[in-house]
Amino acid sequence: MELLTTEITGAKQELRQERQAKTELEQKLKAETDARLKAEENAQAEAQKRTEIEEELNIQKELTAQANAEAGVQEEAIAQERKPLPFNIREIPAPKKTQPCDCCGRNDLALSELHKIDSGHLFCPDCFSALRR
Repeated sequence: MELLTTEITGAKQELRQERQAKTELEQKLKAETDARLKAEENAQAEAQKRTEIEEELNIQKELTAQANAEAGVQEEAIAQERKPLPFNIREIPAPKKTQPCDCCGRNDLALSELHKIDSGHLFCPDCFSALRR
């Protein structure tokens, strides 16, 4: 009788363990199924967004091509209206960079004509020579 009771108790314990394992497997299966469904929904939403973006991109390409075509026509019209300049632009000298003297304020000297002293100030030749005396 004790042996039978021990076997019954063992069988009950095995049955509980099997039920618990089955419950855990069902929970895992449900979690995996939910995750798979969520991934499929995300993939569908992503595909929809990709389609919308591609449509917008195609519209932009068409508008750009149309604008470029119109600009080309306008450029041709402008080029026909242009007249040659009476002088060569490359012959015009570039303006000199000027900087005022930090001492006297003289402003008609090129930056290359000014002397930089230790403090970083720029002096005209007259102020620089007076400073050296």
